[in-house]
Amino acid sequence: MAYNFHKGSAGPAGADFLTKNRKMNKSTFLCLLAPLFVFQAAFAQQPFSDAEITYAVKVDLPSGASAQLAAAFEDSRLVYSFKNYLFRSDMNVGKTTYTKIHNSRNNSAITLIDAGPNKYLIRMSAADLAKESARFDGLQYTNEPGEKQIAGYSCKKALGKLSDGSSFTVYYSPELIPEFKDFSPRFKGLDGFPLAFEMTTSHHLKMTMTATSVSIAPQPTAKFQTPTSGYRAMSYTELENLRNRK
Repeated sequence: MAYNFHKGSAGPAGADFLTKNRKMNKSTFLCLLAPLFVFQAAFAQQPFSDAEITYAVKVDLPSGASAQLAAAFEDSRLVYSFKNYLFRSDMNVGKTTYTKIHNSRNNSAITLIDAGPNKYLIRMSAADLAKESARFDGLQYTNEPGEKQIAGYSCKKALGKLSDGSSFTVYYSPELIPEFKDFSPRFKGLDGFPLAFEMTTSHHLKMTMTATSVSIAPQPTAKFQTPTSGYRAMSYTELENLRNRK
């Protein structure tokens, strides 16, 4: 049924309709609006499958650090890439690039270390990944006052607390939800996607990652494939031994 609401043309039927709707109580009006807000919220949190997020990296160097050490971190950058159930992170620190490609379906991964002439490929099983992420067991997030606009998204502040008593700050966007949420143990339980976060290296250097761009767009499959040459294969145990010698 159509109603004519043009000024000066409303007949008795139109007048009755307007009169009845003026009497519509507040609760009825809100009930009619509720589905609209539910739809908007669902749309805003629609999971993405393909994306690339680029972060600038700020390193807090200890006092008295050499200019050479500062220069080594000057062009550091982090890139997160997603394609369906695949997740890739690329961290450039000085002249070394650390890459991890994680398969969320079978919970396996490969790690690539590119340090100039030395290039290593480490295949990681679900057991290896569990050992690698053990420090995040028991991680709990609590929201805190404070919001930021980062890369065009409104972000909420959260504090992540680890079982060893340490903590780190994260700013996350509730609008951005990866299709596979458990892409990183560092962000498990976070109600959105991290667009700024803190990290401490094995050398006790604090690093702050802040997103500079977010691209929700198809990613090439080749980016998530395992290299077939150019890398020396290394087991996860060998990697642990190498770390312990440093």
